[in-house]
Amino acid sequence: MSIGGSNSFPSVQECEISTCFGASDECAQYGILNAFLKFDITLKAFATASVETIRELPSRKEVRVHFKHPNTRFCLDISTRDGMPFRCCTLYENGVIRLQWSLMNGVRSGHFFFYADGILQYEGFWENPAILLENSKRGVVMIQLSLLSQHIIYRGGFHPTSYKRDGWGCEYREETGEPKRCVWYKNGELKWVEKEFDVGTMIEYLDKKRVVYIGEYKNDYASHYPRHGFGVQVNPENGMEMWNGEWRDGRMWEANQCDNKEWFAFTEENELNYGFHFTEAQSVYGLQGLQSRQSLQHITTLVFDDGCGCDQRFKTLDLCFYPFLKKVSFGSRCFPFVSSYLCCGMAHLKSVRIGQSCFFHGFESMPFARSGHGCVLRDCPVLVSLVIGVHSFATYHHCLLESAPVLCQ
Repeated sequence: MSIGGSNSFPSVQECEISTCFGASDECAQYGILNAFLKFDITLKAFATASVETIRELPSRKEVRVHFKHPNTRFCLDISTRDGMPFRCCTLYENGVIRLQWSLMNGVRSGHFFFYADGILQYEGFWENPAILLENSKRGVVMIQLSLLSQHIIYRGGFHPTSYKRDGWGCEYREETGEPKRCVWYKNGELKWVEKEFDVGTMIEYLDKKRVVYIGEYKNDYASHYPRHGFGVQVNPENGMEMWNGEWRDGRMWEANQCDNKEWFAFTEENELNYGFHFTEAQSVYGLQGLQSRQSLQHITTLVFDDGCGCDQRFKTLDLCFYPFLKKVSFGSRCFPFVSSYLCCGMAHLKSVRIGQSCFFHGFESMPFARSGHGCVLRDCPVLVSLVIGVHSFATYHHCLLESAPVLCQ
């Protein structure tokens, strides 16, 4: 006789004299759950201990049947009503809830709930044992299991009704269970591969193809597999190495300057700083791309050579994208077509140096350029040095310096 197997559930009277309840050993669908949960979900050899009447009405009687297992850590309560096909089952281990499920006409049906230390850990489906919903610190995520290897093959976001992959998640190798790639899905359709893993190495992408990092990582789903250990930061614009060094939990700990004129690293006040050096030959849209990437916004120094930013399409230079910026330096004749230069809310900015004839398109353009052109430096509490060369901003309508208490002393 079985609890939730193919046999019908006994009546209350039969429960009182029954000595063995457990799912059929032939229920292969439970094998994957037993292996993943490390728990014998087939629940064999429970013996009736007592029957308690919960409620008795003229038309029906509601009872709770209490079972004990030869292994005295476990006990099982089944609540039922006379004449009703539905039964609620609760398994306890040392008095703490471990598993809860339902029976319909003596067969396990619908959902089950698996607990660890009394806290809900997984919600599953008897009809589809390859899918579990995990109650994690980041919220509820879906786990998909391989019926063959019994390893996790996906953990991540899901659609709440169709259970298709949706949002961020991680795919795993079926044969080993090791991370394969971090991905973004939309209603079951793969949209973007964020990270790929191969023999202890992670490749991180800015978009579909451009690499930004190659190196070691921390094997931790909860923190989204951050950079950890030795790695190389790659310039996604040209594929060149920018720096290499040691990462800890996603943050660079130590860095070595690469033989590359664009990026550089230096130590100042016992802190490691990173800078970017723009040359005249570089497209100003390289700066726009730089502004849009979260992974590069921790740089502290920007240097622009003479003649940078002469593309007429570039109209605004907003340094607010770099919250950790400490120094910015412009050569001569930079950004002649920029009509709006913004430097606001820069808590770490200490020095701004602007060469001659920057943000200036010639005096012949003054009547046109004055309308709406402006320079704003605001809320820079530690700014101590501001140098502006001759003719720079000469055609601007206004230049505002506000809330820079150290500079104004």
